[in-house]
Amino acid sequence: MLFAGAGKSYISGDVEGLASIPGGQSVATYPILNASAASGPTSLYEKATQTDGFGLSYSGAPYSFSSTGEEGVKMGVPGIGAGDMYLQSFNLQCTPGQVPIASYNLIFINVN
Repeated sequence: MLFAGAGKSYISGDVEGLASIPGGQSVATYPILNASAASGPTSLYEKATQTDGFGLSYSGAPYSFSSTGEEGVKMGVPGIGAGDMYLQSFNLQCTPGQVPIASYNLIFINVN
């Protein structure tokens, strides 16, 4: 969980330089295979590289962040309530020929 600081993370495939595991925080890099038989036996597959580590930095839109320290990633999203919001999880999907899709899962903490 990213809201607790530099938690477990991984990067799989080419993320166009938008995401990285901070220097010295990567643990292992190894080849992976992404395949699906949903389109039949002649479906395309992708050979990629996955890097596992701790912490994550994202430099793309709409909200960039870095979870390198012990503090959680506190975010302010305009127009969404008052109080503190912390990043719980993040997913970036980069498909060739399409706009990258960034998905954020936030925990809202309302302090009265």
